Amino acid sequence: MRKMDPEDIMDINIRIFRGHKGEVNSCCLSSDLQLLVTASDDSRLIVWNVRQRKPLCELVGHTGPVNSCQFTPDNKAVVSGSYDGSVRVWETSTSRCSMVLHEHKKSVECVNVSHDGLLVASTSWDGWVIVWNLETGALLYKLLGHKDCVKTCSFSLHDEYLASGGWDYTVRVWKLKTTARDSCTNSKWLLRRFKKLSDHDIYMMVLEGHTGNVQDVAFSTAGLLASCSWDRSVCLWNPHRGDLIRRMLGHTGWVKAISFSSSSLELASFADDDTIRVWSVMSGECINIHQNHTDLAQVCLFSQSGALLACGSAIFNPLPKLNNKPVVDGCK
Repeated sequence: MRKMDPEDIMDINIRIFRGHKGEVNSCCLSSDLQLLVTASDDSRLIVWNVRQRKPLCELVGHTGPVNSCQFTPDNKAVVSGSYDGSVRVWETSTSRCSMVLHEHKKSVECVNVSHDGLLVASTSWDGWVIVWNLETGALLYKLLGHKDCVKTCSFSLHDEYLASGGWDYTVRVWKLKTTARDSCTNSKWLLRRFKKLSDHDIYMMVLEGHTGNVQDVAFSTAGLLASCSWDRSVCLWNPHRGDLIRRMLGHTGWVKAISFSSSSLELASFADDDTIRVWSVMSGECINIHQNHTDLAQVCLFSQSGALLACGSAIFNPLPKLNNKPVVDGCK
Protein backbone atom coordinates (compact mmCIF):
# COMPACT_ATOMS: atom_id res chain seq x y z
CA MET A 1 0.00 0.00 0.00
CA ARG A 2 1.30 3.45 -0.85
CA LYS A 3 2.20 5.89 1.90
CA MET A 4 -0.56 8.38 2.67
CA ASP A 5 0.08 12.02 1.81
CA PRO A 6 -1.13 14.84 4.09
CA GLU A 7 -3.59 16.00 1.43
CA ASP A 8 -5.24 12.59 1.56
CA ILE A 9 -6.70 13.47 4.96
CA MET A 10 -10.33 14.49 4.36
CA ASP A 11 -11.96 17.50 5.92
CA ILE A 12 -15.58 16.42 6.20
CA ASN A 13 -18.42 18.68 7.28
CA ILE A 14 -19.87 17.14 10.44
CA ARG A 15 -23.47 17.60 11.52
CA ILE A 16 -24.37 16.47 15.01
CA PHE A 17 -27.85 15.32 15.97
CA ARG A 18 -28.29 15.37 19.75
CA GLY A 19 -31.24 13.78 21.49
CA HIS A 20 -30.62 10.19 22.57
CA LYS A 21 -29.92 9.26 26.16
CA GLY A 22 -27.67 6.35 25.26
CA GLU A 23 -25.15 5.22 22.68
CA VAL A 24 -26.39 5.33 19.08
CA ASN A 25 -26.03 1.88 17.50
CA SER A 26 -27.45 2.36 14.01
CA CYS A 27 -28.86 4.91 11.60
CA CYS A 28 -30.53 5.00 8.20
CA LEU A 29 -31.38 7.66 5.64
CA SER A 30 -34.50 7.83 3.53
CA SER A 31 -33.81 7.58 -0.20
CA ASP A 32 -34.77 11.24 -0.71
CA LEU A 33 -32.31 12.25 2.06
CA GLN A 34 -35.05 14.09 3.94
CA LEU A 35 -35.30 11.81 6.97
CA LEU A 36 -32.73 10.23 9.25
CA VAL A 37 -33.59 7.53 11.77
CA THR A 38 -31.27 6.75 14.66
CA ALA A 39 -31.46 3.71 16.97
CA SER A 40 -30.06 3.78 20.46
CA ASP A 41 -29.32 1.96 23.70
CA ASP A 42 -32.09 4.08 25.24
CA SER A 43 -34.60 1.67 23.57
CA ARG A 44 -35.86 4.39 21.23
CA LEU A 45 -35.63 5.32 17.59
CA ILE A 46 -35.77 9.00 16.66
CA VAL A 47 -36.88 10.30 13.26
CA TRP A 48 -35.08 13.51 12.28
CA ASN A 49 -35.53 16.20 9.67
CA VAL A 50 -32.08 16.10 8.07
CA ARG A 51 -31.99 19.68 6.80
CA GLN A 52 -33.19 21.25 10.04
CA ARG A 53 -31.51 18.69 12.32
CA LYS A 54 -34.68 18.57 14.39
CA PRO A 55 -36.37 15.50 15.88
CA LEU A 56 -39.79 14.87 14.36
CA CYS A 57 -40.99 11.93 16.42
CA GLU A 58 -39.95 8.98 18.54
CA LEU A 59 -40.61 5.33 17.75
CA VAL A 60 -41.26 3.78 21.14
CA GLY A 61 -42.02 0.11 21.85
CA HIS A 62 -38.79 -1.85 22.16
CA THR A 63 -37.96 -2.88 25.72
CA GLY A 64 -34.20 -3.06 25.21
CA PRO A 65 -31.43 -1.33 23.28
CA VAL A 66 -32.21 -0.93 19.56
CA ASN A 67 -29.29 -2.34 17.58
CA SER A 68 -30.29 -1.85 13.94
CA CYS A 69 -32.72 0.03 11.70
CA GLN A 70 -33.42 0.43 8.00
CA PHE A 71 -35.94 2.15 5.75
CA THR A 72 -37.96 0.12 3.27
CA PRO A 73 -37.19 1.11 -0.36
CA ASP A 74 -40.38 3.19 -0.63
CA ASN A 75 -39.62 4.98 2.70
CA LYS A 76 -43.08 4.06 3.97
CA ALA A 77 -41.73 2.01 6.86
CA VAL A 78 -38.71 1.55 9.09
CA VAL A 79 -37.64 -1.88 10.33
CA SER A 80 -35.75 -2.21 13.61
CA GLY A 81 -34.13 -4.99 15.63
CA SER A 82 -33.52 -4.94 19.36
CA TYR A 83 -31.84 -6.59 22.31
CA ASP A 84 -35.37 -7.58 23.39
CA GLY A 85 -35.29 -10.25 20.64
CA SER A 86 -37.93 -8.65 18.43
CA VAL A 87 -38.07 -7.14 14.96
CA ARG A 88 -40.52 -4.25 14.62
CA VAL A 89 -41.97 -2.53 11.55
CA TRP A 90 -42.95 1.14 11.94
CA GLU A 91 -45.10 3.26 9.61
CA THR A 92 -43.30 6.51 8.85
CA SER A 93 -46.56 8.37 8.13
CA THR A 94 -47.96 7.75 11.63
CA SER A 95 -44.98 6.40 13.66
CA ARG A 96 -47.25 3.46 14.54
CA CYS A 97 -45.72 0.01 15.04
CA SER A 98 -47.58 -2.11 12.49
CA MET A 99 -45.86 -5.44 13.07
CA VAL A 100 -43.81 -7.22 15.76
CA LEU A 101 -41.88 -10.32 14.67
CA HIS A 102 -40.92 -12.80 17.42
CA GLU A 103 -38.77 -15.88 16.76
CA HIS A 104 -35.23 -15.06 17.83
CA LYS A 105 -34.25 -16.32 21.27
CA LYS A 106 -31.63 -13.66 21.92
CA SER A 107 -30.72 -10.10 20.94
CA VAL A 108 -31.39 -9.13 17.31
CA GLU A 109 -28.18 -7.56 16.03
CA CYS A 110 -29.05 -6.58 12.45
CA VAL A 111 -32.02 -6.12 10.13
CA ASN A 112 -31.74 -5.70 6.37
CA VAL A 113 -34.58 -5.10 3.88
CA SER A 114 -34.44 -6.58 0.39
CA HIS A 115 -34.26 -4.17 -2.53
CA ASP A 116 -37.72 -5.18 -3.77
CA GLY A 117 -39.15 -4.43 -0.31
CA LEU A 118 -40.71 -7.88 0.05
CA LEU A 119 -38.30 -9.45 2.55
CA VAL A 120 -36.44 -8.54 5.71
CA ALA A 121 -33.56 -10.56 7.13
CA SER A 122 -32.58 -10.49 10.79
CA THR A 123 -29.54 -11.84 12.63
CA SER A 124 -29.05 -12.59 16.28
CA TRP A 125 -26.89 -13.76 19.14
CA ASP A 126 -28.82 -17.05 18.87
CA GLY A 127 -26.79 -17.86 15.72
CA TRP A 128 -29.78 -17.71 13.39
CA VAL A 129 -30.40 -15.78 10.21
CA ILE A 130 -34.16 -15.43 9.69
CA VAL A 131 -35.84 -14.23 6.49
CA TRP A 132 -39.36 -12.82 6.91
CA ASN A 133 -42.12 -11.82 4.52
CA LEU A 134 -42.34 -8.08 5.15
CA GLU A 135 -45.96 -7.82 3.98
CA THR A 136 -47.43 -10.63 6.10
CA GLY A 137 -44.82 -11.13 8.82
CA ALA A 138 -44.55 -14.83 7.95
CA LEU A 139 -41.27 -16.57 8.73
CA LEU A 140 -39.94 -17.86 5.41
CA TYR A 141 -36.51 -19.28 6.26
CA LYS A 142 -34.49 -19.94 9.36
CA LEU A 143 -30.94 -20.24 8.07
CA LEU A 144 -28.66 -22.24 10.35
CA GLY A 145 -24.91 -22.63 10.03
CA HIS A 146 -23.10 -19.95 12.02
CA LYS A 147 -21.52 -21.25 15.24
CA ASP A 148 -21.73 -17.99 17.19
CA CYS A 149 -23.43 -14.61 17.18
CA VAL A 150 -24.46 -13.45 13.69
CA LYS A 151 -23.67 -9.76 13.71
CA THR A 152 -24.66 -8.58 10.25
CA CYS A 153 -26.41 -9.38 6.97
CA SER A 154 -26.99 -7.78 3.57
CA PHE A 155 -28.98 -8.54 0.42
CA SER A 156 -27.34 -8.37 -3.00
CA LEU A 157 -28.65 -5.85 -5.54
CA HIS A 158 -31.23 -8.18 -7.10
CA ASP A 159 -31.91 -10.08 -3.83
CA GLU A 160 -30.49 -13.27 -5.28
CA TYR A 161 -28.00 -13.60 -2.44
CA LEU A 162 -27.99 -12.83 1.26
CA ALA A 163 -24.62 -12.50 2.99
CA SER A 164 -24.14 -12.82 6.75
CA GLY A 165 -21.14 -12.30 8.99
CA GLY A 166 -20.59 -13.86 12.39
CA TRP A 167 -18.39 -14.09 15.40
CA ASP A 168 -17.34 -17.54 14.23
CA TYR A 169 -14.95 -15.59 11.93
CA THR A 170 -16.90 -16.61 8.80
CA VAL A 171 -18.91 -14.93 6.09
CA ARG A 172 -21.73 -17.02 4.69
CA VAL A 173 -23.46 -16.45 1.35
CA TRP A 174 -26.99 -17.79 1.05
CA LYS A 175 -28.37 -18.19 -2.48
CA LEU A 176 -32.08 -17.49 -2.06
CA LYS A 177 -33.15 -17.72 -5.69
CA THR A 178 -32.30 -20.49 -8.13
CA THR A 179 -32.68 -19.91 -11.84
CA ALA A 180 -32.76 -21.98 -15.00
CA ARG A 181 -29.18 -20.87 -15.51
CA ASP A 182 -28.15 -22.58 -12.28
CA SER A 183 -29.68 -25.94 -13.26
CA CYS A 184 -28.17 -25.93 -16.73
CA THR A 185 -25.56 -28.67 -17.04
CA ASN A 186 -23.01 -26.30 -18.53
CA SER A 187 -23.52 -23.81 -15.70
CA LYS A 188 -23.47 -26.08 -12.65
CA TRP A 189 -19.97 -24.81 -11.91
CA LEU A 190 -21.68 -21.65 -10.67
CA LEU A 191 -22.85 -23.58 -7.61
CA ARG A 192 -19.83 -25.79 -7.11
CA ARG A 193 -18.78 -23.98 -3.93
CA PHE A 194 -22.33 -23.92 -2.54
CA LYS A 195 -23.95 -26.59 -0.37
CA LYS A 196 -27.71 -27.19 -0.62
CA LEU A 197 -29.58 -26.94 2.66
CA SER A 198 -31.54 -30.07 3.51
CA ASP A 199 -34.67 -28.25 4.68
CA HIS A 200 -34.84 -25.44 2.09
CA ASP A 201 -34.28 -24.99 -1.63
CA ILE A 202 -31.41 -22.69 -0.68
CA TYR A 203 -27.69 -22.99 -1.23
CA MET A 204 -25.02 -21.82 1.21
CA MET A 205 -21.30 -21.12 0.85
CA VAL A 206 -18.81 -20.40 3.64
CA LEU A 207 -16.12 -17.76 3.06
CA GLU A 208 -13.14 -18.19 5.36
CA GLY A 209 -10.23 -15.81 5.68
CA HIS A 210 -10.88 -13.53 8.64
CA THR A 211 -9.12 -14.27 11.92
CA GLY A 212 -11.49 -12.24 14.09
CA ASN A 213 -15.19 -11.54 14.54
CA VAL A 214 -16.87 -10.39 11.32
CA GLN A 215 -18.66 -7.14 12.10
CA ASP A 216 -20.20 -6.00 8.80
CA VAL A 217 -20.84 -7.16 5.22
CA ALA A 218 -21.95 -5.19 2.15
CA PHE A 219 -22.69 -5.88 -1.52
CA SER A 220 -21.75 -3.43 -4.25
CA THR A 221 -24.03 -2.62 -7.16
CA ALA A 222 -21.46 -4.38 -9.34
CA GLY A 223 -21.95 -7.64 -7.46
CA LEU A 224 -18.86 -7.72 -5.24
CA LEU A 225 -19.04 -8.52 -1.54
CA ALA A 226 -17.01 -6.81 1.18
CA SER A 227 -16.56 -7.80 4.83
CA CYS A 228 -14.75 -6.27 7.78
CA SER A 229 -13.53 -7.72 11.01
CA TRP A 230 -11.94 -7.28 14.40
CA ASP A 231 -8.79 -8.63 12.73
CA ARG A 232 -8.40 -5.03 11.40
CA SER A 233 -8.89 -6.04 7.77
CA VAL A 234 -11.38 -5.34 5.01
CA CYS A 235 -11.85 -8.22 2.56
CA LEU A 236 -13.25 -8.08 -0.96
CA TRP A 237 -14.86 -11.29 -2.29
CA ASN A 238 -16.38 -12.75 -5.42
CA PRO A 239 -19.67 -13.99 -3.89
CA HIS A 240 -20.47 -16.26 -6.84
CA ARG A 241 -17.24 -18.27 -6.74
CA GLY A 242 -16.15 -17.64 -3.16
CA ASP A 243 -12.77 -16.23 -4.14
CA LEU A 244 -10.98 -13.71 -1.93
CA ILE A 245 -10.06 -10.92 -4.34
CA ARG A 246 -7.98 -8.83 -1.95
CA ARG A 247 -7.43 -7.99 1.68
CA MET A 248 -7.12 -4.28 2.52
CA LEU A 249 -4.96 -3.44 5.51
CA GLY A 250 -4.24 -0.13 7.21
CA HIS A 251 -6.60 0.21 10.15
CA THR A 252 -4.99 -0.19 13.56
CA GLY A 253 -8.22 -1.05 15.37
CA TRP A 254 -11.27 -3.26 14.95
CA VAL A 255 -13.08 -2.47 11.71
CA LYS A 256 -16.75 -2.07 12.58
CA ALA A 257 -18.61 -0.81 9.50
CA ILE A 258 -18.26 -0.66 5.71
CA SER A 259 -20.18 0.87 2.81
CA PHE A 260 -19.82 0.91 -0.97
CA SER A 261 -20.39 4.09 -2.92
CA SER A 262 -23.25 3.98 -5.44
CA SER A 263 -20.70 3.71 -8.26
CA SER A 264 -19.07 0.67 -6.58
CA LEU A 265 -15.69 2.31 -7.16
CA GLU A 266 -15.09 3.30 -3.54
CA LEU A 267 -15.46 1.42 -0.28
CA ALA A 268 -15.55 3.23 3.07
CA SER A 269 -14.61 1.57 6.35
CA PHE A 270 -14.80 2.76 9.94
CA ALA A 271 -12.67 1.36 12.76
CA ASP A 272 -12.21 2.03 16.44
CA ASP A 273 -8.81 3.55 15.63
CA ASP A 274 -10.97 6.68 15.20
CA THR A 275 -10.58 6.83 11.43
CA ILE A 276 -12.76 6.39 8.37
CA ARG A 277 -10.81 5.12 5.37
CA VAL A 278 -11.95 5.26 1.76
CA TRP A 279 -10.50 2.55 -0.48
CA SER A 280 -10.28 2.22 -4.24
CA VAL A 281 -12.11 -0.98 -5.15
CA MET A 282 -10.09 -1.34 -8.34
CA SER A 283 -6.63 -1.05 -6.79
CA GLY A 284 -7.24 -1.79 -3.12
CA GLU A 285 -5.35 1.37 -2.14
CA CYS A 286 -6.51 3.67 0.63
CA ILE A 287 -7.26 6.94 -1.16
CA ASN A 288 -8.52 9.00 1.77
CA ILE A 289 -8.52 9.02 5.57
CA HIS A 290 -10.84 11.00 7.78
CA GLN A 291 -10.04 11.47 11.45
CA ASN A 292 -13.38 10.83 13.13
CA HIS A 293 -14.61 13.12 15.89
CA THR A 294 -17.90 11.47 16.85
CA ASP A 295 -16.35 9.00 19.36
CA LEU A 296 -17.13 5.31 19.14
CA ALA A 297 -19.08 5.51 15.89
CA GLN A 298 -20.95 2.34 14.93
CA VAL A 299 -22.08 3.07 11.36
CA CYS A 300 -20.68 4.53 8.18
CA LEU A 301 -22.61 4.63 4.93
CA PHE A 302 -22.71 6.34 1.57
CA SER A 303 -25.94 8.00 0.49
CA GLN A 304 -27.04 7.72 -3.13
CA SER A 305 -25.71 11.24 -3.69
CA GLY A 306 -22.24 10.18 -2.58
CA ALA A 307 -22.29 11.81 0.86
CA LEU A 308 -20.60 9.80 3.60
CA LEU A 309 -22.40 9.47 6.92
CA ALA A 310 -20.91 8.32 10.24
CA CYS A 311 -23.15 7.81 13.22
CA GLY A 312 -22.99 6.59 16.79
CA SER A 313 -21.56 8.06 19.94
CA ALA A 314 -21.09 7.30 23.59
CA ILE A 315 -20.93 11.06 24.20
CA PHE A 316 -24.33 12.69 24.02
CA ASN A 317 -26.04 15.91 24.97
CA PRO A 318 -29.76 15.10 25.21
CA LEU A 319 -32.41 17.50 24.01
CA PRO A 320 -35.43 18.11 26.24
CA LYS A 321 -37.67 15.03 26.33
CA LEU A 322 -39.88 14.71 23.27
CA ASN A 323 -43.60 14.50 23.63
CA ASN A 324 -44.66 10.88 23.25
CA LYS A 325 -47.31 11.98 20.76
CA PRO A 326 -45.85 11.50 17.24
CA VAL A 327 -45.39 14.52 15.03
CA VAL A 328 -47.35 13.03 12.15
CA ASP A 329 -46.90 15.92 9.73
CA GLY A 330 -43.14 15.85 10.16
CA CYS A 331 -42.93 12.11 9.50
CA LYS A 332 -44.73 12.19 6.18
